[in-house]
Amino acid sequence: MPKCCSRNVLGLLCSSCCGLVWLGGGIATLAVLYGSRAPPRQMCYGQFGPVIFLHRGNLTHGQENTLESVVSGAAALGANPEVDVMSTSDKVAILHHDSNFQRMTGADKVVESTPWAEVQLLTVLAEVDGYTYNTTSKVPSLDETVANSCAVNPAVAFDFDVKSNVAAERSVDAWRMSSCSAKSSSIFATGYPTTGRLMVNKLKEAGMNSHVSVYLHPGSYAPLGLYFFLRTGIFHAAAGASIISLHKTVWDQEIELISSYEDMGYCTAIYGIRPEEMSLYPSASIYIIDEGPYFPDTPNGQYGGDGGTEVVTYDGDQSGFYGLLALGIICFPMLMVSWALCCCFCVRLKRGNAVQDVVVP
Repeated sequence: MPKCCSRNVLGLLCSSCCGLVWLGGGIATLAVLYGSRAPPRQMCYGQFGPVIFLHRGNLTHGQENTLESVVSGAAALGANPEVDVMSTSDKVAILHHDSNFQRMTGADKVVESTPWAEVQLLTVLAEVDGYTYNTTSKVPSLDETVANSCAVNPAVAFDFDVKSNVAAERSVDAWRMSSCSAKSSSIFATGYPTTGRLMVNKLKEAGMNSHVSVYLHPGSYAPLGLYFFLRTGIFHAAAGASIISLHKTVWDQEIELISSYEDMGYCTAIYGIRPEEMSLYPSASIYIIDEGPYFPDTPNGQYGGDGGTEVVTYDGDQSGFYGLLALGIICFPMLMVSWALCCCFCVRLKRGNAVQDVVVP
C-alpha cells in the first residue's frame, strides 16, 4: 500500500475513534447531569406525617450523644432522638460524632482505633463547647441506648446518623432486634452513597421498610460544588435513598429545587434549625432540630453542639453543573468535526485506491 494510503487509513481510524469518544463523552455527561434525577427506590413523600428528631438528643438534659440527652432528655419525654453512630476498633457501635474523642472527653484517641474496653474508661467532660453541665456521663454503646430508649418509650423513633459501614450494619441490627414499634418512621442517614446502599440492602434483607437518607453538607464537594450533587441527585441515586437531608442555609436558597425532589416522591429533611423555625419550612417531612443551651465556643454561639470552628454557609455555586453541561454540549459539535474528518479521509482513501488500480496492471 502506498504511504499516502497508509496515512489516510491511520487518519480514518483516528477520526473514527475520536468521534466515538466525543459521542460517548457527550451522552455520558448529559446522562449524569439529567439521568440521575430518578424517583426514589421507595416512595416516601406523603407516606407519613412530619417527624421531629432532636439533634444528638435533648442537650438541655445532658451532653450530646449520651444516655442523659438521648434517653432521659428525649425518649423518656416523648421525643425522638437523632444520634451519631461510630464503631470502635473491635466493631462495637457507640454514640459519638467526632473522629477523635478529644472534644468530648479530653482523650486524644481516634475513635475507630480505640477498643471498647478503653472507651468504657472515658468520661465525657462537664464542659462541652463552652457550656458547663452539672452531670458527668460516659460514651454509651448503641445497643444499650436503643434498649433503654425502647424501655421508657416503646413508640420512640430514631434517626441513626451512621459514620461508617460497620456502624451502618450495627445500627440496622440494633433497630431490628429492638422492642420499639416505630420501625417505619425511623430513618438511617449517611453522607456516603456506598454506606447508604449498604443500609438499603440490609434493611431489605431484614424485611424492614425504614427509609435511608443521604445528607449533603454545605461547603464541601469541591471542585464540582454542592449544587452539582443537589441538582443531579447522583448520591441519592447511587445509594437508593428515599430522603434528601439539607441544612437550612441550602433550603433558604434552593426551595424550588428541593420541592422538585418532593414531586418525585422523596421525603425532604431539614437540619440546623431551632424549634421556633419549623414553621418557616412547612413542606419538610423530617425536622432535625437543635434543642439545647447556648454554646459560646461554637461559631456565632450556635445551638446543637455542632462543634468545629467554621460557620455553616452555602454559596450556591452553579459553575460545576453548568461547566459540565457546556462540556457535554460541546462534545456533539466535536463529534460532527470528527465525522467530517472521517468522511474526508474516506474520500481520499478511495481516490488513492482508484489511482493504484489505474497504475498497477
